[in-house]
Amino acid sequence: HRALRAAMFARAPRSSARMRLLLSFILSSLSNGLLPHRQRPLGSVVFLRHGATDWTERRTFTGWADPDISRTGAQQAATAALALKESGFIFDVVYTSVLKRAVHSTWLVLKELQQIHIEVHKDWRLNERSYGGITGQTVEQAIERHGAETVASWRRSFDARPPGYEQGQPYNPFADERYLRWQGRGGRVSRVLPPDSESLEDVARRTKPLWASGIAREVREGKSVLVVAHGNSIRTMMQAIDDVADEDAATLEVPVGIPIVYRFAQVDGKLTPQAPDAVAECLADFAPGRPPCVSADFLAGEAALAKAFLESRRASLDRYGLGGDRASGGLDGFGELVVPAGSLPGLEENAGSYFRHEGGGGAEE
Repeated sequence: HRALRAAMFARAPRSSARMRLLLSFILSSLSNGLLPHRQRPLGSVVFLRHGATDWTERRTFTGWADPDISRTGAQQAATAALALKESGFIFDVVYTSVLKRAVHSTWLVLKELQQIHIEVHKDWRLNERSYGGITGQTVEQAIERHGAETVASWRRSFDARPPGYEQGQPYNPFADERYLRWQGRGGRVSRVLPPDSESLEDVARRTKPLWASGIAREVREGKSVLVVAHGNSIRTMMQAIDDVADEDAATLEVPVGIPIVYRFAQVDGKLTPQAPDAVAECLADFAPGRPPCVSADFLAGEAALAKAFLESRRASLDRYGLGGDRASGGLDGFGELVVPAGSLPGLEENAGSYFRHEGGGGAEE
């Protein structure tokens, strides 16, 4: 401001005292915040759930276990990358978990986008929900040991946890080198104590601080952020963004391989999602027991998105013994599945086009 003031005053004629006073007032007002500065445009966030693994078909609780993606999972990542490429996304930074299925999905997406050079931050707080003592067990094994109603409660409840790890149990992450010597983004090395088991509420406790102090900060700086993570870690961040009630968080569906795009505005100093037009109809049609509306665009055509939502719901319910009669597609008390309109480049916004399905849906947490 000093340099600008000197330059302006040097060029102003001596007779233009009023002009000098006006320039001085403008500069002082800018310095003191009395006049609005032009705000930097806010960035965006794209959430992407990792591709499937071989554990998916076996209906196995995965959690912090570390299987890699399968051939199907690689195809899902490639399809997601194509949708992002056709939409013209150029990312500034990527966040992912430290688990192979998310990291490998990240590699494949960035390679397809020809953006392998950008920053990638691997953070354990984006890991999947820990299933503790049932990690590595199939749904049938868990139900046989703990009972169908108990297993079902782990899906329905926001704060219910499976039992913790048993001594000598496979897939226990406590001795994993990744967590014994964790190097954070600032370079500080510390030990992370893996959870013995987690509820959805526990996952929210670790993802929401990462959202607030990391990802949201990048958005405020105008960056385009890609987050490749897991069903439950993405679900809890969507809950935070859309202010979804705890009792409704479990009904948020996160389809595999479909980019979920959030755009933002500053409202009263708060980062607020900019809802697509179709969300207004969802809100107008909302009723208790219905899944919450989310302020996101899903990058997929209508048929592909409907199929992905149905598969996601089916797999999630099957995993907890809630799949019901597959022939009738029963949802066992979870109500109808509301699929938002998809959007792809060159297609219309499909405003107000919501599909309601009485069926349920194969992918992995």
